[in-house]
Amino acid sequence: MKISFFVELYDDMIGESFNIRDYLACRLCIFVQQNGEKNEVCNSTFHDALLLGMGDILLELKENNTSFSEVIETFENAMKYNLNKTGNLLNIKAYSEYDGTTEIVFQGEFEDFLIAFFKEYERYFKGILQKDSNTIQHKSVEMMERQLKVYKALINKY
Repeated sequence: MKISFFVELYDDMIGESFNIRDYLACRLCIFVQQNGEKNEVCNSTFHDALLLGMGDILLELKENNTSFSEVIETFENAMKYNLNKTGNLLNIKAYSEYDGTTEIVFQGEFEDFLIAFFKEYERYFKGILQKDSNTIQHKSVEMMERQLKVYKALINKY
């Protein structure tokens, strides 16, 4: 399994100097590739909230070895994403407030998803720092760094 993040830059940002506040307000799409298929799992503008929210839920599920459902709300769209862990399986459902429909956007092994997510998260984080090392002073970027440290400690623990 492979997870990739795609940040959709606004047209007026192209060719301009990097600004972390503007960058984090761009739409982020999270894709999962497994069994030869690549599917979008979720997307949101203000994508730091999506990444931090998903990171928190995944870390809590790993650390406490619990099974529960947790909802991530997105911004500027009518979608809510529900992460549900049962045993070793993770299901992610997308609920559209616009038309009241729910669809399963991911089903698979929790550990595989966790590892793939944080591998891409770390790549994304390093990419931000390469664009501007001062971004580490942004509150969301500091929280991302903390999540990555917690993840590494959890993985080394098991």
